[in-house]
Amino acid sequence: NKGQVFEIRLKHRTEVTEDTRVVTRTIHYSLANGTKVSEDYTVHLRFTRQATKDFVTGSISYSDWQTLDGNAFHSVTSPILIGYTPNPKQVDKLSHVTAETASSEITVTYIPKTVKARVNYIDDTNGKTLSSIRLSGLFGSQSDYKTNAAIQKYEARGYLLISDNFPTDGNIFTQEKETIFEIRLGHRFSSSQEIRTVS
Repeated sequence: NKGQVFEIRLKHRTEVTEDTRVVTRTIHYSLANGTKVSEDYTVHLRFTRQATKDFVTGSISYSDWQTLDGNAFHSVTSPILIGYTPNPKQVDKLSHVTAETASSEITVTYIPKTVKARVNYIDDTNGKTLSSIRLSGLFGSQSDYKTNAAIQKYEARGYLLISDNFPTDGNIFTQEKETIFEIRLGHRFSSSQEIRTVS
């Protein structure tokens, strides 16, 4: 006499997909004027989680983020560029990176070093140094110093120019070590002949 009961049981349809996020750190290397001096150094840290969508409610639930490449950007030593000092010399390690960490860009700027040169005026007859001029400038710059005026003064004192290896247009500072130039000067002599008449 009791009525029959039938049950149709329904399950929420769901779909599971992979949700991926990438956190990037890019290091640029350039001079102060923006000239690129080295290739960019780029590191990616990937994170993944599962996203479950409920088609009945429309809601989406997520699992915890999992790292695929670790959770830290390691320290990076800046490349060496002759004549320049990188700032900073090292990009420090960044720990505890998560999927929520923002990607970043860092620029290492290369600052020209101050380098030196020396111009020695040498008495080639006795090997003594008559004077020494010290020059300095930023790496890659050109000195406005010329040797002409000093040579003329020594010539007025009786010296004769033997050799001069200083650049005619001025020295360009291209060496980190001190560059030595030599202007060698000799004594100028005059000869006379005495004639005697014997009677």
